[in-house]
Amino acid sequence: MKIDRTNSSRPVCDERLRLGDTALGLNDASKALDNYEKGLAISQALANLVIGSSEAQRDLSISTEKLGDILMALGRPSDALPYYKTALEISESLAVADPNNTQAQSDVGYGHLKLGGVMSMQAQFDEATKHYRRALDLRLILASKNPENAGVKTEAYRGHFLLGESMFSDAKFDDALVQFKSAQGVLSEMLGKGWYSDPEAKIESYSIEENKQQLNDYVWLCENATKATGDLEFVMSQEPRLVPRIMQLRIQSLSKSAKIEEAFSSADRFTAWVKERPGDQGENHYQAGCFYALCVAMDNSNLEKCVGSVIDNFEKAKEAKYLDASKLNLLQQNPSLISVRSHPKFASFAMSLGN
Repeated sequence: MKIDRTNSSRPVCDERLRLGDTALGLNDASKALDNYEKGLAISQALANLVIGSSEAQRDLSISTEKLGDILMALGRPSDALPYYKTALEISESLAVADPNNTQAQSDVGYGHLKLGGVMSMQAQFDEATKHYRRALDLRLILASKNPENAGVKTEAYRGHFLLGESMFSDAKFDDALVQFKSAQGVLSEMLGKGWYSDPEAKIESYSIEENKQQLNDYVWLCENATKATGDLEFVMSQEPRLVPRIMQLRIQSLSKSAKIEEAFSSADRFTAWVKERPGDQGENHYQAGCFYALCVAMDNSNLEKCVGSVIDNFEKAKEAKYLDASKLNLLQQNPSLISVRSHPKFASFAMSLGN
């Protein structure tokens, strides 16, 4: 009797992915990685057995993407990249084979979002923007064909938002402003149709009011980015939740303009501001450490002092239980930390964080 290995193995694959998802939700990265790797091996075997099966190929794409997800969660974007590329290639082949398949087109959009996330993490914002733009283009096409589909419209909203964030990170504030305002328009349209009317409704783990606030903040930051660069007192006079974001714009701009002393002074001023505040100590000290790292990335003439300031702030972020080994590992993928992370003192701190 011939055994149908595809039907008998697929539930096993699904179970492995489910176990991986559960472990990831419990912050057990090692167990999640093990289950995703086993799930991918089963998916690959199934795809080899049933050549040409779109269902098996999509399962393979999902399994491959999930392995990329866990590697990203572990702070290993460079390792996640090939998995995301492979998953996208599979999705694209399925979309070409069935251009009227909404799910296949949506999968391609998600694939570009994943690659955009890796590129952003590695500060390759031009590449990130290309992927986010492609994802948005696909989502807008789907939204035009499915105007009353809340899920598709929400994906278009997120597409505008993520493209705006990428442009914002690359200091293309006028372009980013267009995307954030477009996102505001899509969100307003959805709310006008009565979607997300439930008080508990969320988009990407944020309440509707939090989504509105994020967009309003980004619009304000884009409109005031130039003023922030030239006026430190303007930066420090803003609402506390805006100060870290607009200070980041200032230090990035000063560093790129080789105004290193002003950048260092701004980082010192921000650190003093953090020490005076009773709340948000962990996140803000972490941000202060990143500011000093950004300064030294542009000019390492004050390397010793800068590394000391980075470590001092990161130590405080660690004490506040905001910074852990996983987050530091992810941060170290950013090119702006290259001068700091190679320093013996910082290497010693990173090692202590992992213990």
